[in-house]
Amino acid sequence: QPDGGLITNIGRAHIGTFGGVDQIIRGKSEIFDFLIKNDGIIWVNEQDEVIKNMSKRFSKSFSYPSEKSFCPVSFISSDPFLKVKVEGFPETSTQLIGAYNFSNVAAALAVGKYFNVPMDRALDAIAQYRPDNNRSQVIESGNNTLILDAYNANPSSMQVAIENLDHMNTSKNKLAVLGDMGELGVEEISEHQSIGKRLQSTGIAAVYVGPLMKHAHELHSESLWYSTADEALLQLGKRQFNNQLVLIKGSRSMKMERLKELF
Repeated sequence: QPDGGLITNIGRAHIGTFGGVDQIIRGKSEIFDFLIKNDGIIWVNEQDEVIKNMSKRFSKSFSYPSEKSFCPVSFISSDPFLKVKVEGFPETSTQLIGAYNFSNVAAALAVGKYFNVPMDRALDAIAQYRPDNNRSQVIESGNNTLILDAYNANPSSMQVAIENLDHMNTSKNKLAVLGDMGELGVEEISEHQSIGKRLQSTGIAAVYVGPLMKHAHELHSESLWYSTADEALLQLGKRQFNNQLVLIKGSRSMKMERLKELF
């Protein structure tokens, strides 16, 4: 029975289960529907047009991160770690990689501000937080750097993870090790094909794992494919990886974090 609610984003997760993007939006909007009926409050990511439109029905909304919002936050950079700026305070360097984490940080600051958490303490907490749950986790392993983002995956999060890897300038030797994305229904083949096309266009080396990722491999010349994570462990264990920047990502069912021992 919530008094307040926040929808961080609306992506293409579980699209097969929900039956399309429109149904995902409908499902996520249910929390807003409840809060309207019960005079609740919401926090609104103004950078997401769908959420922004959904919020128009509310009289009690607290927006972020635009300049004139309830909680303005500025994106500074993300190579590799995200930096943000709140007016009146120094730039804050986080231990989170990727521009895609900006909206998460801004959401946390907006909620904290509403509950009267002093901004300096909130920014310090953001700076100190280091993920250790297979989400945007950076691991230095020998002379390799791993981006372990293997807690889960969907087409939206996979695309932004690839874009982040492509834009990182810390290494020229980049490798994406990607596992199947689950719960995509009739779109499972096309969504995996789009991953192969996207990676092919970047020039990033790729290892695909799982029966669905074979569709990505088929559209990505010179990539490797293995049917299971165990097979990938066995075959890639015969290789040496040096000075690599490696992204490991896949749906929870793939348990892609097992592959970190290769590097």
